[in-house]
Amino acid sequence: MAADLGCGPGFYTLGLAECVGPEGRVYAVDSDEKTIRALERKADKRGYRNIEAHVSSASDLRFIKDGSVDFVLANGLLCSMAPQDHEPAVSEIKRILKSKGQAYLSATRGFYSYMSKTEWERILEGFKVERRGDGFSWISDRWAIVSPMQI
Repeated sequence: MAADLGCGPGFYTLGLAECVGPEGRVYAVDSDEKTIRALERKADKRGYRNIEAHVSSASDLRFIKDGSVDFVLANGLLCSMAPQDHEPAVSEIKRILKSKGQAYLSATRGFYSYMSKTEWERILEGFKVERRGDGFSWISDRWAIVSPMQI
């Protein structure tokens, strides 16, 4: 199972649906109803039956069971959310990930980001960081592949 948080109209969602196959499931989540409806139309047109789309914030994923997701894609999600929503969204990512699951997190730096370097580092401290990149300039993306901390 996979979750595409902040999926927009589904650019990555359709690829994830291919990866998990017809027996898998992709939770596609975005707070913009228009983009979710566009994703549903694309998925229907292309015959994908393994995408479950939800109009919701990434800080409220109650429709996804605890520890049920193998991979979370949060590409540019956190930097586009209000700062007070970062912690709840990260908590939800941790909650839905399987113990051996992984998440891809990225945050754009620069004028349009709601995330400081300090906030980014604090978020990563709550995970085991498998790989990361900090970009090459003041406006490039920070990214990390993370997994849950083992207790």
